[in-house]
Amino acid sequence: MCGHAGFARHPKGTKVKLAIDINRKLTIRAQARGKHAVGFAVLGPTTSFIRKWAVSMDTALKTGLYVEKVEKVIPKNVRYVMSHTRHATLDNKGEDAAAHPYHMDTTVGCHNGTITNWKEIAKANKKKDWLTDSQAALWLIDKMDDPADALMALDGWWAFAWVKESILHLTRTAERPMAVAYVPKLKTLFWASEENDLKEVLKTSKLKFSSWPLKADILYRFDPTKFNSKANGTRTKLTLDRPSKHLATKKDVATRVREEDGFPVRDYRAVDAGPSKQLEFGKPLGVKRDSSPSLKKFMEDVDMKIAEMDGRLEGAEAEIAFLYDVIDSMGGMASDEDCAECGEPGDKMLRLPDGGSVHPRCVLK
Repeated sequence: MCGHAGFARHPKGTKVKLAIDINRKLTIRAQARGKHAVGFAVLGPTTSFIRKWAVSMDTALKTGLYVEKVEKVIPKNVRYVMSHTRHATLDNKGEDAAAHPYHMDTTVGCHNGTITNWKEIAKANKKKDWLTDSQAALWLIDKMDDPADALMALDGWWAFAWVKESILHLTRTAERPMAVAYVPKLKTLFWASEENDLKEVLKTSKLKFSSWPLKADILYRFDPTKFNSKANGTRTKLTLDRPSKHLATKKDVATRVREEDGFPVRDYRAVDAGPSKQLEFGKPLGVKRDSSPSLKKFMEDVDMKIAEMDGRLEGAEAEIAFLYDVIDSMGGMASDEDCAECGEPGDKMLRLPDGGSVHPRCVLK
């Protein structure tokens, strides 16, 4: 679970310092969704940069990292500021490079969620240096002309924010939240994971605004040059037959049915320099299956169920890890102690009010 925040400004937007202050407050609140890392992308016509560290936003503020390396050097003509707070679900929470945002040639973006097939995408495209599932997703978004094609190739759930060709793109699936708020006086659009955060922070600014949650499986595009009394964004419905729900996908995504075997074979290989129509298929998998219709349907159902279970397990593990971190921050975790219930040692123990500790599994008994 991670947190989004950010804003997009009209070229003649007013009170940039106020917008920066609002985004700082939104990023602080986003820590409720992740404290392993924090990062910022600042994009403008004269100055653009990314700063990110494997520390919490609180630490970045206390040490001066945020003020000195980000806030003080944001130019007055900035168009976008993008923030992200990360809760790591992989074994790289201490690496700065694993933090968001990411820069992929013409795209800068952040991600909250889980992409369960990212390793297959990395392997098919010979990307050995990727640290996270988010990089695989944003790389596809960058390389493919139609974002729907890129999203179709992903298995999992998400909330994405990215800027490509000076346009802000926001989209989410039903499993992850995201909301926006528009302030006409500033000609500025803010976004965050939680609509309540937007409302609470903007109320303190005493500015008139309108906020709304983004609908699932809709791609929102915002061009800051068109901001006036309204944000004037566009919406595109995404028909996402995600592989975790259905193995059939659009023809422009590298998935097809091999006639010689009669079952779907997914391939995630993309050509670096080209749009979606230049995607090429990899070598056929060296697996043979009976092509009878009944067995074909059975194997499709099995593949789908396995993908669904993998995704749910990974998501559950991430939520459990986040819960442990919250309990630990409150002093409720212990390690290298014997369980008061079963007597066995453990490295993730819950402290008891009267002393001692116990395995979580023993509490459930």
